[in-house]
Amino acid sequence: MTAERFPRTPNLVGGHAEDKRREVRDYFHATFDRYEQLFEVLASDAAYFSKPIPLRHPLIFYFGHTATFFVNKLVLAGLLNERINPRFESMFAIGVDEMSWDDLGEAHYDWPTVAEVRAYRFCGHAPIFNSVLWHRILAACPYFYSSLLLPVLSRHPSGLMPN
Repeated sequence: MTAERFPRTPNLVGGHAEDKRREVRDYFHATFDRYEQLFEVLASDAAYFSKPIPLRHPLIFYFGHTATFFVNKLVLAGLLNERINPRFESMFAIGVDEMSWDDLGEAHYDWPTVAEVRAYRFCGHAPIFNSVLWHRILAACPYFYSSLLLPVLSRHPSGLMPN
């Protein structure tokens, strides 16, 4: 029997709360790290600034988006008191599903460097995994289906529940 290459989405129903908290925390770490690995295949920093298709932002947007998503949700939920980088949290917040009428003009964006976004992701990683914050997020487990924290953990592709 082979080991799983990637953990399955946690089943949040049943079981002991502490076990579920640990399972959710481990899954969150794994998905955040896996998302980073997706970008490691790019040949150079220049690849981050190419647009895969005209109605999409360059890849640097998507690299910054996941950390921004979680930071913005945690600020909105009152679990994070300060923004990490307000400029990034605005720039990377909206635009995953661009439409032809959206602002995709490169003249309107001053994209940060790959190193800056990587540093931001690292800085965003710390508060997300801060033990006090994490305990508050997971305190609702396995009952967060009715929790205000559900959007924090379920909206994003690296979130915890299938679409």
